Amino acid sequence: MVLLDQIGRALGMALTYVAMALMLLMSLHVSASVISRQFFGGDIPMTLEITAYYYMIGMTFLPLVLVDVENAHIRADFLNEFLPRRFWDWLEVPTMVAMFAYLSFVCWRTTVAAIERTNNGEAIFTAAGDLAIWPARWVMAISLGLAAVYSLVQAARAVLVLMGRLEAPKGY
Repeated sequence: MVLLDQIGRALGMALTYVAMALMLLMSLHVSASVISRQFFGGDIPMTLEITAYYYMIGMTFLPLVLVDVENAHIRADFLNEFLPRRFWDWLEVPTMVAMFAYLSFVCWRTTVAAIERTNNGEAIFTAAGDLAIWPARWVMAISLGLAAVYSLVQAARAVLVLMGRLEAPKGY
């Protein structure tokens, strides 16, 4: 389990660093476009499209694995103080299994769409030319798949915690 946690954390951090780099690149790209508009009378072509179809997709989906690793999903745990800890330990297993099922389903549908869009060579048409956007579909599919796999790891951890074979991690 420790090895899976280390792999998950390393992968999550790496993908989050890529998302951070995309954020920096997007900021520079948009700033350069604004400067270009102010001083040269025109935007950098396709700035809006690249921002919407590449930067935003990467910044949204790439960090999902780290969100799973850090157990940082939004939770409605306002009942936490009223119910016993053991109840929450038991609830963690079906919650993680449900998350795995949901993420797997969304990954599957996204992968099917990515295959179709790749085969069709999905692109958007702009005044500056065509921009292929099908690669962004794969970023979503891969990110969702990795998050689904790590949700399964968390479900296994929850079972081991319940069985007393593993100590609950901090913040669990």
